[in-house]
Amino acid sequence: QDLSGGMNQAMFDLSKKGITSLDEFATRLPELENNGTAPSKVMWTDKTTGVIYPGAQLKHAIRKHNLTNEDLDNIQNGLNNITDVYTSKQAEGRFHGIPIFGKFSKGDTLYFVCLEVRSDGTVVFLTASQTNNDLYETYKKEHGSERLTPPNGAVPDSNHVPYNFSIQDLVERVKLKNKNIF
Repeated sequence: QDLSGGMNQAMFDLSKKGITSLDEFATRLPELENNGTAPSKVMWTDKTTGVIYPGAQLKHAIRKHNLTNEDLDNIQNGLNNITDVYTSKQAEGRFHGIPIFGKFSKGDTLYFVCLEVRSDGTVVFLTASQTNNDLYETYKKEHGSERLTPPNGAVPDSNHVPYNFSIQDLVERVKLKNKNIF
């Protein structure tokens, strides 16, 4: 997968080396750096969701948002249940796709996640953090462009049960909304 952002430097996918979880990938990043491999040169693909986690993006999320191993497990396992999804005001992301963001809960913890959907259908992880509803509402007002509608076409609002988007739903909805770009 070339996620070089136009710099023609493909990343090596560590899922091909037997890494099977986001937590395991995160654990290996410092070791790789100590051996001279920059996080920007590696990625991990989740075989279940197909989401690509670039090393530099994951390193940022861990450091800036103080993500723990438990958080990483929750993020990996929560991406097929994202609600309240918006496209970003940013027209094109760093990986030449459409940036989107949403939230999901694991137990009592609410997470914010930002992804990028590319025209080829790949989904790239940008960042994630723990959040609360007030912070999420503020982020939506500042960065949200348009709410994604679920596949059934219903516009989610406070009177409806929130729709939980799977990764495949997100790809389909973003492609449909941006068919003039894709």
